[in-house]
Amino acid sequence: RTDFYENHFHTFCGRTCPAVPVGGGRHVHFLEDETSFNDGHRHDFRVATLIENPIGEE
Repeated sequence: RTDFYENHFHTFCGRTCPAVPVGGGRHVHFLEDETSFNDGHRHDFRVATLIENPIGEE
């Protein structure tokens, strides 16, 4: 569910792309899709997953 303003929400659902190697045995995923149609509009969006412990220090 997206952020809201005056109880205005959009839902979204999607599937990420395959893993994209970023070095050091780590990877990210990307997703590009659109939200549900609410109040006469929808939104396109792009997201990327984050890397746990990105600098590799314990």
